[in-house]
Amino acid sequence: MAPSTGEGFGWKPALRDHGVLWGRPWECWHESDSVVAVFRDEAFRFERTLTLAGNTVTAAYGLRNTGTTAFGYLYSQHMLLNLEVGETIDVAGIGPILQGGRLYQGRDVRWQELQHLNPVRGVDAGIVEKLYAMLTGPARCTVTGQADALELAWTSQDMPAVGLWFAYGGWPSGEAGHQVAIEPTSAPVDALADGGAAWLEPGRGRRWSITATLKTPDEGAERQSR
Repeated sequence: MAPSTGEGFGWKPALRDHGVLWGRPWECWHESDSVVAVFRDEAFRFERTLTLAGNTVTAAYGLRNTGTTAFGYLYSQHMLLNLEVGETIDVAGIGPILQGGRLYQGRDVRWQELQHLNPVRGVDAGIVEKLYAMLTGPARCTVTGQADALELAWTSQDMPAVGLWFAYGGWPSGEAGHQVAIEPTSAPVDALADGGAAWLEPGRGRRWSITATLKTPDEGAERQSR
């Protein structure tokens, strides 16, 4: 998330770039086939458990309000992918593409139409775009290369939207970075002040999960065609 004022959302200080969890020390430990990481604040407790089963990693999250007042929050899984030029990105279970909270270029554009972003382009493309979409059902985002495919999956009950970040040489300025991120998120916005905050009352909690599965290219294509 982008830097934002905490005013009106139960946060006294302003929220820095990427939010309160970013770049802070966590408690971490190992349990059987899982790695658990916990962040504690005077207002909340946030937990992430990564569990490996076969070719699938499940990221299970838990958020609990441990304070005395309600707060609004925005969550986005910020997993940057180091993709190769020519790899393909397929996104299923989403609606029209949004940019800046509005329909892309003012019309109903679907992911399959954005051919300037997919397949993956090189840094010479000079492109940078941050897009969003609301889920219309279970979401499956698959990146397919020559040797394997990576599928991310989650439901609208867990995270009702997805952020799509593409930097094909267009960001940061003068450095020609190359990044792609597929980001399950609680709202299709960059900051709490943009709207879409989810609220959590004192003593209440929320849980959600996202899976990442390594597949063969054929398995990835078969899943997306269903």
